Amino acid sequence: MPIGTNECTRIMRLKGLPYPRTCPVCKLGPCQRNEEVARLEAMPKPLDISNAKPIDGGLTQEKMLEIRDRILENRRRIDGCKQHTFRPFSAMLPQHMFGQKHECLNCGGKINGEDILTYVQGYIAAGGDPTDIVPDWNASVPDAGD
Repeated sequence: MPIGTNECTRIMRLKGLPYPRTCPVCKLGPCQRNEEVARLEAMPKPLDISNAKPIDGGLTQEKMLEIRDRILENRRRIDGCKQHTFRPFSAMLPQHMFGQKHECLNCGGKINGEDILTYVQGYIAAGGDPTDIVPDWNASVPDAGD
């Protein structure tokens, strides 16, 4: 079915009836129902590792559960932290590698460097002082025009 079409509009068209630009079923402009169903069906299903088996010497179920538990614990720490604080950039950057995680000094959660930058940008947008998060922020981050 072409994009932007839907079953109810198609039936009305086949019957020779005038059909509206808005879907008579959902009333939300061109009906997205068919596209939405296809998108939802194509989405990956939640990962269920309860019956997972190692493939060719891969991870065991116990190892997968251990990794999942570490991820959930890190997420719990990050989500529960009232305000993240990190080491100064001058201490992070010399050995920083793309995707490397850095530990929050308040909660112990680990966040990658790119997410720290996004967190600080949000903090600044909310009127906060970025040096509350990264002590040497102003000295180590070039202006956008540089």
